[in-house]
Formats: sequence, C-alpha cells, structure tokens
Amino acid sequence: MSSNTVIIIDSSIQYKIVDIEQKDYLRYSFESLNKNKRVWLDDSSGTIKWLYVNKADFDRLWPESPFKMVEKNYYIKAKFKLKKMFFGDYSIAKVIAFEKVTGRPNIKK
Repeated sequence: MSSNTVIIIDSSIQYKIVDIEQKDYLRYSFESLNKNKRVWLDDSSGTIKWLYVNKADFDRLWPESPFKMVEKNYYIKAKFKLKKMFFGDYSIAKVIAFEKVTGRPNIKK
C-alpha cells in the first residue's frame, strides 16, 4: 500500500558487481521472486540508496557489462518515479527517462 506522495529521483546508476546488501533481505527475496531487480543510485537522494525496478527497466539501465561500458566510455543516468509506502519503504520505481552519458561508470564490488 502506498501513499499519494510521488517522488521523482534523477540519478546516475552505480554498478555493483556483487550485490550482497543484507539490510533488506526479505524485500530483496520477495522482489527477486517477482523478477524485479535492485538498482543502486550513484547520487543517492537523501536516504534512498537503491530502488527496485522491473526487469525490462533494469535491462535498459544495465545494457551490458560495466567493464564494456568503461571501454566505450559511457554510463547511464535515469529519472525515476516512485511512491512512499505506508510501512516506510518505497514502491517499485518506474523509469520515466534515461540517457547515455559520456564518462566512466561508477563500479563497486
């Protein structure tokens, strides 16, 4: 259940090669079963460090290996729309715009 508060976030994507964040294990498991993926934000807006998106949006934000992106000198910047949920988390984010930006992607292990 979500509130009517719509949040728009504009951020570069942070490419985590190994995603083992343990703070939201239950949500991560639930979203994985529904084929949703976690996207890490490079310019985290306040307390939001990651979002969940559907697989089609994830494929647009992570089009190939981040190491190939380094070779091609680009990264992805996107604008997301989501809602705050009553129990304190956030809804699945919708990608409302994205673009390839010239530069080195932020890759974390």
